[in-house]
Amino acid sequence: MKENYPHSDYVWIATDAGGIVGAFATGGEGPIPASVLQATCVPIAQIEKQLLKLPVRCEASMQRRYLKPDSFLALGYRGLFVFDWSDVHRVSVDEIGAYERVCIPSRPLLKSELTPELQQNLSVSVDFAVVFGTITTVDPRTQTTCLGPNT
Repeated sequence: MKENYPHSDYVWIATDAGGIVGAFATGGEGPIPASVLQATCVPIAQIEKQLLKLPVRCEASMQRRYLKPDSFLALGYRGLFVFDWSDVHRVSVDEIGAYERVCIPSRPLLKSELTPELQQNLSVSVDFAVVFGTITTVDPRTQTTCLGPNT
């Protein structure tokens, strides 16, 4: 079953090579792995709400300036590396074509520390062959089939 791209700003999750969880904010335009849209345990529209039910566990630091960084920091305080599809705020000549790391937690969250429902979502998602703490951008299209706003 082919899922349609959800034309709204959603958060999806993936893990890095060490099992650390990252949250990816689409800005309504960023590519989303097709497998994420097919997950049935927690629909994409509910992922951010479920993540925000996790307890605050650490400090987090923003890597970019935003007028309203609250949603990124809220995820970072729960141990998630946060990536944003920042191109939505850029003119085309300045686009980078990848999710940009915007928030770093001081105590990263492991997949095993998520609720069983969110862990199940990750089982059909992408495990990136990178380490979120050492990279600044991620393009999921290099590792899996993705849907975007024009698909």
